[in-house]
Order: sequence, then C-alpha cells, then structure tokens
Amino acid sequence: MFVLQESIRLDVWSIVSIGILGFVILFTAVDLIHDIKSLFTSDKWISTVSINQLVQEIILYSNDILWGKGIEHFPSFKVSYHPHKKFLGAFDDKRITVYIRNIDDIQILILTVLHELRHYIQAQVEVKNYARYDRYAEIFGYVFNPLEIQCHLFALKWLNPCIDYLFSRNIIKKCE
Repeated sequence: MFVLQESIRLDVWSIVSIGILGFVILFTAVDLIHDIKSLFTSDKWISTVSINQLVQEIILYSNDILWGKGIEHFPSFKVSYHPHKKFLGAFDDKRITVYIRNIDDIQILILTVLHELRHYIQAQVEVKNYARYDRYAEIFGYVFNPLEIQCHLFALKWLNPCIDYLFSRNIIKKCE
C-alpha cells in the first residue's frame, strides 16, 4: 500500500511539474513574441523627473493595489548606481532595490519596480507561501519559481496602466 501511494504521489507530482513547465514555456514564448513585437511598435518613453522620483511615483501608483490587499504602507526603496551581476532589481523583505545601471529603458524600469512590488505584497500578505521562496527556488530554479512567475505576470498586467498614470501626471513623456 505504501509503495502504491508513493507511486501515485510521484505521478501526481510529475503531472503537476509537467503542467507548470508547459505553462512556463508557453508564457516565455508568448512573452518573447510580445517583447520582439513591442520593440517595433511600442512608444519610447523618457522621464521628466529624477530616477528616485520616478521610482517613487511607480510605487505611489500601486496605492490602490496595496490598499486592496490590506497593506497600509508603501515599501521603502533604494536606487543603486552599482550594477548587479544578475538582477535588475531585488526585494530583501524590507525594501526594493533597483540596479539602475542594468536598466536602459523606462518600460524595463517600470516592470522591475512592479515585479519587486509584487514580492513586497507576497511578503506582507502571503507570508506562508513567501516563506517557501528558497524551497521553490531549490526545486524549480529562478525562472520556474512560482513566486517569480506571479511577479512577472503582475508586472505585465500593471505595466500599461502604470505608464498611463505616469504619463497623465507628466512624470514621463514620449520620445520625439
């Protein structure tokens, strides 16, 4: 009986793993196609304010999102002018860090801040699940980590509304 249960557990685990892998591959392919398409069709943006002010405004944009999750405080942030070997941004349970030397586009900056904001939400609201981050990273790696996938999807969902918000406040403008 024990062997049968273990075998079933492995089969279910295999099915779940294949499903997650399939989703991630599909998401990655769609994201890649979208990125290539956006290189040719999207507007280019420039900031009318300092980088610190721009990051602050992106975080302020998230007010309604955070409030809807029951979060009453904005995360603190730091803009690092030292490049990171791997990351565009990071969240360390206390603050968002943006590695500005690794970011060469306003849209990428917005995506990065939104991505790290989602980690902030995970740490504030989804504490048990967020505590499994290292375990997920060990099992799935960075790219397939379910918490990272959530952050990527969150950033993509809110990118255009955030751009609209920043544009309406004259924080960014289209390149001529």
